[in-house]
This record gives sequence, C-alpha cells and structure tokens, in this order.
Amino acid sequence: MLITIGIFATFLGITLGLLDFNMNDVENSLPNLINGIKTAFLASALGVFSALTIKFRYTFWGAKAPAADTPVQDATIDDIVRQLQLSGKSLDKLHYSLVGHEEASLLTQLKLISSDQNDQLSHLHKAFVEFANTQAENNSNALIDALKAVIRDFNEKISDQFGENFKQLNAAVGKINDWQEQYRQQMQEMIAQQTQTTANMQQAGESFSQVVEHAQSFSQTAANIERTIGAFSALEQALEANLSELAGVIDVTKSGIPEIESRVSEMITHIQHGAQASANIITEHLQGATQTLQSSVGHFTAQMTLSAENMAHNVNEQNIKTNETIQKASTQLQQLMTSMSQEMTQYIQRHNESITTNITDMTENTKKQVTALDAALSDALKKSLDSLGQQLASLSNKFTQDYTPLTERLKEVVRLSEALRA
Repeated sequence: MLITIGIFATFLGITLGLLDFNMNDVENSLPNLINGIKTAFLASALGVFSALTIKFRYTFWGAKAPAADTPVQDATIDDIVRQLQLSGKSLDKLHYSLVGHEEASLLTQLKLISSDQNDQLSHLHKAFVEFANTQAENNSNALIDALKAVIRDFNEKISDQFGENFKQLNAAVGKINDWQEQYRQQMQEMIAQQTQTTANMQQAGESFSQVVEHAQSFSQTAANIERTIGAFSALEQALEANLSELAGVIDVTKSGIPEIESRVSEMITHIQHGAQASANIITEHLQGATQTLQSSVGHFTAQMTLSAENMAHNVNEQNIKTNETIQKASTQLQQLMTSMSQEMTQYIQRHNESITTNITDMTENTKKQVTALDAALSDALKKSLDSLGQQLASLSNKFTQDYTPLTERLKEVVRLSEALRA
C-alpha cells in the first residue's frame, strides 16, 4: 500500500510540475518543474522508506501474534463441521479472488499494475524526450532572440555614434563647400580683373599705335615745311641774283638814271626787308611747331612708357599675388583634405576594431553562457532521469520483492484449499 502511494505521489508531483510548465518561458518554468520532480522523488523516497521500515520490523520482530483464542468449551461435531464449512467458503472466496474471473484475479491485477507501470514509464520517458527536444529548441530560440537583441542594440549604438560623427563630417564638408564657393567667386573676380587689365593694355597699345601714326604724319608735315623753306631759300637766292644783276645794271646806268637808282634801292630794300621778315616768321613758326611737336611727342611717349611700365608692373604683381593665393589655397585645401581623410580613416579603424572586439567578446560570452546552460540542463536532465530510473527500478524491485512472497503464500493457500477439497 505504501509503495503504491509513493508511486502515485511520484506521478502526481511530475504531473503538477508539467502543468505549470510554459513552453514559451522555459527559464521561469524550469524551477517549477524541478520542484515538482523533487516533490515526486521525496514522496517516493518516503514511501519506500516507510515500506522498508515496516518490512524490517516484520523481519526482525515478526508479525504481531494474534490473541490466543479462548478454547471453546463443549464443542460438538456439528460445530466443527460448521467451522469447516465456513473455512471452505472462505477458501472458495480466496480461491476465486486468486484464480477466479480473469479481471478479478490477483494475478491479473498484478499484470495490469505492471502493464500500467510500463505504460506510465514509457509515457514519462516520451515526455522527458519531448521536454529535452523542446528545451533544446527553446534554448536555440532564446539564444537566437538574445543574439538578435544584442545585434539590434549594437546597431542602434553604432547608428547613434556614427550618426553624430557623420553629422560633424557633413558640417565640415559644408564648410569646405562654402570655402570653395568663396574661392571660386574670388577666382572669378581675379579673372575679371585680369581680363580688364588685358583690355586696358590692348587699348593702351592701340593708343600708342595711333600716336606713332600721328608722329609719322608730323614727320611728313615737317618734311613738307622743310621743302617749303628750301623753296623759299631758292627763291631768295634767285631774288638776290636778280638784285645783283639789277645792281650791275644800275651801276651801269647810274649816271643817267638817279631816280631809278633811288627807287630801285628802295624797292630792293623793301624786298629784302619783306623777304627777311617772311623768312623770320616762317622760321619762328617752324621752330615753334617743331618744338611743340617734339615736346608733345616726348611727353606723350614718356607718359605712355610710364603707363605701360606701371601697368606691366601691376599686372605682374597681380599675377604673382594671384599665383601665391592660388598656391596657398590649394596647399591649405590639400592639407585639410589629407588631415580629414587621415582622421576619418583612423576613426573608422578604431571604431571597426572596437566593434570587432565587442562582437568577439559578446560572441565568446554568449557561447560560454550557452555552453554552460546546455551543460547545466544536460546535467540536470541526466541526473533527474538517472534518479527517476533508479527510483523506478527500486520501486519495481521493491514491488517484485514484496509481492513475490505474497504470491507464494497465495499459491500455498490455493494448494491447501485444493488439498482440503480433496
């Protein structure tokens, strides 16, 4: 009876543990299952211990001696026959209970109990196999969910960190674009200034060409004036020759024509004075024109030379400054881009190394935790199954040991009953 109660308590504890077991929440449901198994094993152990205690008591001290029957006084043969009839009826009932109807016989009941135990053990083994498979699947799912959560958190952190860094990089690139736009505007202004300077130089060259052309026309005018002066000189010489001849004629005719001499002398004097005055006036005009032309040409040439020199000097200085500015800007831009590229490369390398290290550490920790969890679950399941198998084997052995003497005694009773009937 105690062994049956222990077996019932075992299956009851396992059933209660499995009722509270949640397949979707293995970690929180596992303690309840283990507590139910503990309760079942404790109940089994208590039942087996109680049965062993009673068996040891009967073994060492024997069964309680029944009270001695009071002798029947004045017993007759009818009383003996009646008692034998009652004993026969009891033996018949006992025989019927042992070997009577198949379902009501003790052997059949023992076979049914053994079959039920085997079925229950099979169901229990199947339940534990399903539990182990479900536990492994749930552990895999839990591990996958944990890895997904870790990767999600890692991606969010990486997105936050790199998002801020890329914002700063975008701001820096925006500043570089602004600087490039300002530099482009300055270059356009410098190109416009250089174009204007080139146009001014072309205009100055054209003006200088016009001055040269006018200077050539001035030279031609001076040559014409010089030819005119030469013609006047030839005319003056011809007049002087005529006057000399006239003077000779006058000398020849001096004695006869005094009035003609005086008039001719006056005429010659007037002619000489007029020619001299004309020559003087022409000479003065020519000298003034020549001096004015020379001074104008010299002044204009000096101004043009000075303007050309100043313009060339300014253009050279502007070109030098422009080249220096372009070189400095290019150098600064190249240095800035190189520095930014190096910093970004170093930053990305550091973050990649940190990310790789974190992922490696997380993977190692996860592997260790999963390995430890699998090992712990495997050990716990193995210990539970071993303990359950040992308990069930002990219960089966105990059941066999306890019912074997009972079967032998029942067989003896049957034999006695058959002997009495015979």
